[in-house]
Amino acid sequence: MSGPDTIDRCLTACCDRATAVALLQQHRPYWELLPSLRRPAESLLPLPLPLVRCRTRIQSDRGSETVVQLVPVPCDLVFLLCDPEWKVKVGPDICLLIHRPAESFHDLLNRWRQTQICLSQPYEWHLEETQKQLQAEAGEAALPLFLLQTDGPESIRKALSTVGLPWVTLPLELPEMSLTPVIS
Repeated sequence: MSGPDTIDRCLTACCDRATAVALLQQHRPYWELLPSLRRPAESLLPLPLPLVRCRTRIQSDRGSETVVQLVPVPCDLVFLLCDPEWKVKVGPDICLLIHRPAESFHDLLNRWRQTQICLSQPYEWHLEETQKQLQAEAGEAALPLFLLQTDGPESIRKALSTVGLPWVTLPLELPEMSLTPVIS
């Protein structure tokens, strides 16, 4: 299984909170970051193809002004950690980068570096209308998590392990997910 369809299916699967929790369970330090281990699915919010609002101060002839710009983050998905009781965002943000078929280690690592650069300035997460009740300020830190296919190149696993970056896998066969809206 490879190609753009694989990336779409991985992204779709990772948007499911139960799958997201299962991914985090594979990397214990991130699993332990969840605010509630009794209610893990309620403790995280997946944001696919995330956007941030960056605030930049610009000096002009009229003085200093702040410019707000909506910027895409170069990772595939971000997990925001949320306190299920208080419905507030807490802790770091976990940035998921899905390894693409034929993507080199250099290119994969470069996407993480671009994500770090993007999140190094003041920002807040852009949330969909249904998520607006959550405060969307920047996390304490941006942490990487690389998603590899079980049949992917061993060299990528070794390289990530060598530089100390966490990676997890999804099962080779993802369930078929219907993207047809359900009308109730």
